[in-house]
Amino acid sequence: MLDIGTPARIDITDIHGRTWTVSGAGVGAEGVELAEDPQGLFDEAPISGIWQQSAFQEGSTYLGHTIEPIDLVLGFDIYGDTGDWETIESRFYSGFAPDAPATIMVTTNSECRTLDVVKLKESKTQSKKDPRFLHHSKLILNLRAPFPFWKGDTHVAAFKATPGSTSGTLAVHNPTDRPLWLQWAMTAPGQWTIPDYDFADPTGRDGRRTITTPQLGPGEDLTIDTYPRHERYVAANGSNIAGRFAGVDFLYPLPPHTPPTVVPVSAALTGGTESSIQCRMVEYWTRPWGGRRL
Repeated sequence: MLDIGTPARIDITDIHGRTWTVSGAGVGAEGVELAEDPQGLFDEAPISGIWQQSAFQEGSTYLGHTIEPIDLVLGFDIYGDTGDWETIESRFYSGFAPDAPATIMVTTNSECRTLDVVKLKESKTQSKKDPRFLHHSKLILNLRAPFPFWKGDTHVAAFKATPGSTSGTLAVHNPTDRPLWLQWAMTAPGQWTIPDYDFADPTGRDGRRTITTPQLGPGEDLTIDTYPRHERYVAANGSNIAGRFAGVDFLYPLPPHTPPTVVPVSAALTGGTESSIQCRMVEYWTRPWGGRRL
C-alpha cells in the first residue's frame, strides 16, 4: 500500500501582507487551497546552453548558459460559507500584481525557502455555474519569478576591532547548490581589508586576493554587496564612496557546497573607538527543497 507522506506547508504572503496557507498543515484556514497539478512551483529555473560550432568542427563547444525566470501556472480552489465566498475570492485575487511581488514560502521538515512572484498574465476563473451556487471557484494564476532562486537562511559572521591596527578572522560557508555572493557591513572611521578569494582556484593568482577600502570618515559606515547586478558600495552618509575605490571590484563568489572556511579581515582604525565588521551570507537555492551535498 502506498504510504502517503505529509505535504510541505505552502504559504503565500500577498502584496497587502495577508498570508494564505494553501497546502500542508493549516491548509484552507483562509478559504483557499492549492489545486492539483501546479506547474513550475517545484521546478528548476529554465537553463539555455550557449554553444558554438565552426564550419568543420565535430560537435560543438560550450560557451556558457543563461538562466531564465520561472513561470508558474497555479490553480487555487476558493471556498466560502454562505455570503462570504465573494469576499474571500476578491481578497485573494487582489493580492497579486504585475509590478509588486507576492511571496511563496515552502516549509519542509528541514527548512523554509521563499520565492518572490508577480502576475505575468491575466487570471482565469473556472466554474461550471455561478460560483455563488456552491460557494466555490477555481482561480488560475499565471505568475513569474523574475529572480528564479529560492531564498533560504541568512547567516552572519562578525568581528570586533579595537582602535589602531588589528586583524582577526571570520568563518564563511555556502551549503547551497548556487554560487553565494557575500555581503559586508563595516563601521567607520577607519580602513578595512577583506578577502575576495578565488575559492575555485586556491593556488592561483587570485587564490588569496584581498581588497582594501578607502579611508572611511566619521559617519561613513560602509556596506558592500558583491553580487554583480546589485549596487556595490553604499556609504551611510551618501558620499560617493564607489568612486574612491578607483575601479577595484569584487570578482568571486563562494562556490556551491563550500564548507566552513576561515578567512582573515584586518582594520586600521582611527577615532579611538571600537569598530566592527559583519559578513552576511544569504542562501539561494535552485529548488524549494534539496540541493545540499549528500
